[in-house]
Amino acid sequence: MITLADLQKIPIFSDLPHPDLEWLQQHMEEVIVEKGQILRKDGDPALHMSIILEGAMEARRQGGGASVAFPIGEGDLGGVIPFSRMQNYPGNVLALRKTRLAVFPKSCFRDMLVQIPDLGAKFAWSLVDRSRDALIMQQQQEKLMSLGKLSAGLAHELNNPAAAVRSTVQELAKRFEQFPGVVAGVIKHNLSKDEIEYFKNFKADSSPKMPLSALERSEKEDEISDWLMDHNVTEGYIWAEIFVHAGVTVQKLEDLQDYLNEAALPAVLRWLAFKFQTDQMLSEISSASDRISSLIDSIKSYTHMDQAKDRSRVDILQGIEGTLTMLGHKFKGKNVSIVRNYASELPEVTGLAGELNQVWTNLIANAIDAMPKQGGILTLEVAAQGNCLRVSVIDNGSGILATNLPYIFDPFFTTKGVNEGTGLGLDIVRSIVVRSHMGKIQAFSDPGRTEFRVTLPSTNAGEEGNY
Repeated sequence: MITLADLQKIPIFSDLPHPDLEWLQQHMEEVIVEKGQILRKDGDPALHMSIILEGAMEARRQGGGASVAFPIGEGDLGGVIPFSRMQNYPGNVLALRKTRLAVFPKSCFRDMLVQIPDLGAKFAWSLVDRSRDALIMQQQQEKLMSLGKLSAGLAHELNNPAAAVRSTVQELAKRFEQFPGVVAGVIKHNLSKDEIEYFKNFKADSSPKMPLSALERSEKEDEISDWLMDHNVTEGYIWAEIFVHAGVTVQKLEDLQDYLNEAALPAVLRWLAFKFQTDQMLSEISSASDRISSLIDSIKSYTHMDQAKDRSRVDILQGIEGTLTMLGHKFKGKNVSIVRNYASELPEVTGLAGELNQVWTNLIANAIDAMPKQGGILTLEVAAQGNCLRVSVIDNGSGILATNLPYIFDPFFTTKGVNEGTGLGLDIVRSIVVRSHMGKIQAFSDPGRTEFRVTLPSTNAGEEGNY
């Protein structure tokens, strides 16, 4: 049974006189919910206000492919409340432990506000608080979703060079086990000091050349393989690929043969093949390590890990390029082409680099999502516009319906499918651009071309900018 003492513990009712509490008591029903039991299901009609007297509950709402949990503690109002437009529950409501509730029917709201008019303002403020808390949690969810996508892509980008380093190191370990035998094969021929120096310094033509086509490479490998077999080198078919990759030609091999004892030629060629392949593997490790370092530098630049969160000069191009690196996996997934139209001279912008990177991330990721599975083209334009800097993110997707275009920056409005977005990405973008940086964001869309245009005032433009 619900007592007057129970109602006095509820903050919104705590200062009501006894007659008002007695009226509420008469219209309330006590409900006990066991731990793990679902009180309301997603989609159920919202017909009651529920107030937790003892215990704790949680409202779980699906959105953007993830679940958001709203905790409801003792004294909190749940379900529909006066002035709320909720018609159905947007998620499941379940008990975290055994919970005792006071349930008040929606059908009695009008009578309650007539009987206790002071509650009108209190419920209005409760509704404001509830809306604010829900918006904050949804915004946090949107940010976490973006972070999760970036993390997954970054893990994929880092895994490729890391795996290359690992496999190459393993192969090098095997080759170094063979090294003593390779050296011994050369030593037994008692080469002169001059001969040793010659083949130690043997190099391919280092002049820059265009990369070989597959056909050209195959033809050169056949030439070298035939030459090696003609000179009794039994592993020539294996070494031919190594020599071609190193830039060795048949003429270079002829020069080597003229300088060395014929009997020593196979052993020396084996040593050279070993050397060239080892050099190639070390180059691959170096390249993969550079890629990892480049990705880490991009992360630091993107998140501005090494900088204070104060306003400072922002390198817009660096932020955009860092974003492209972070979203590299999405480009590969759709085979997207990137067109960069960057002006040579750009006005200086002061702001919060990390927040602006959030803007580029949302706009570019949305553009990729809107593109066709093949043939997607992302155009990035950065230029001066009066005393401002203009950034345009343009895609060749199907476009935004004219009826939807006026609402795309509204909170919770989304053109994506169910569980694909929360409808807060562009609202966050607008908040960062307009409120944090006194800029402007516009959207223009036709079939085959959608442009999001961000205009930011330069450092010297003043608060009003010059749009």
